[in-house]
Amino acid sequence: MDHVALFNELTKLIKVVGGEGAQATSEDDDISEVGLDSLDIVMLSMYLAELYGLDEEQAKNLPVNTVKDVFDYAESTGTKKPESVEAAIEAVK
Repeated sequence: MDHVALFNELTKLIKVVGGEGAQATSEDDDISEVGLDSLDIVMLSMYLAELYGLDEEQAKNLPVNTVKDVFDYAESTGTKKPESVEAAIEAVK
């Protein structure tokens, strides 16, 4: 799965205004430097909890360093994994 593409699509949903401008270019991008604020990060953790089957405590412990860190944690901790970027976005709409 292309984590950067999924992150960018989720960001468009999270940031109703300015989502196109807050986009990652690589898995090494720092989430806070991409343009997400604290509320955006909470929303990201909620979406990822839904997509990856994270419980509330796991979602609270989501690392918010790089895009890679976020998805590595979600995939290693969660109970499910989206099949594709398109399927993931459809699931959270």
